[in-house]
This record gives sequence, C-alpha cells and structure tokens, in this order.
Amino acid sequence: MAEKLQFVGLLESAPFAATGQGAKFTANFDERMTLDHSLATSFELDGDAPVSIPFGALTEVNVIYVRTVGGKVRLRATSADGTAQAFPVDPYCVILSASVGITALDVTRVPATPTVVTILIGKKS
Repeated sequence: MAEKLQFVGLLESAPFAATGQGAKFTANFDERMTLDHSLATSFELDGDAPVSIPFGALTEVNVIYVRTVGGKVRLRATSADGTAQAFPVDPYCVILSASVGITALDVTRVPATPTVVTILIGKKS
C-alpha cells in the first residue's frame, strides 16, 4: 500500500535584537513524496560498535529520518555515490534523495554513552 510522506517547515536565521533588519536567511520547504513502503523503529545503543539498520524487504531507501536522545551518533550511508559516507547526528538528521537510493545504513554512538535512536526509512514509488 502506498504511503504519503510530507516534510513541511521553515528554516530561518535572524538577529536576536530588533535591529530593523530582517532575516539573514529564510527557506520554506514543502517536500512531498509517495512511498512504496516505510519502516520505523526506535532502539537503545548499548554498545560502542556500529549497528546496521535493517531494511526489511526494502533493497534501497530514499527517505531517512534519524533522531537521537542521550548523545550524538555517527550515521553512515552507502549508495551509488559512495560507501560509508558519515554524518554526525545530534540530535537529528533528515535525508531526502529522490534520484539515488541508499542501500545500507549504520549508526555508532559516542563510546560509553547510552543513546536512544529513532529511525524512519522509506522507499519512494
């Protein structure tokens, strides 16, 4: 069954003080994608070794959302564009890749730091 993904919001950088100047940067985003399937899970990292993210029946994903509580993680993604490309996640990361599927993911916590990770992955239609 198809699912709809909606990623909507505003990213803005503005001065704290009322200086009469507007925002330095504003980006509205309204990304929508139809997914064939998605998987969501939450788990605690209780060791320091990398933990592979299971894709279930999916062979690749185009949507990745990662949220951490307790500490930073290193997210590594593999795709046709590269193997084990690393990203720091503290506290969250969103990757939408319409043209290149991600074929493998793993996360690694900061040593000896209990960390809960919540992940959503999805394959576009």
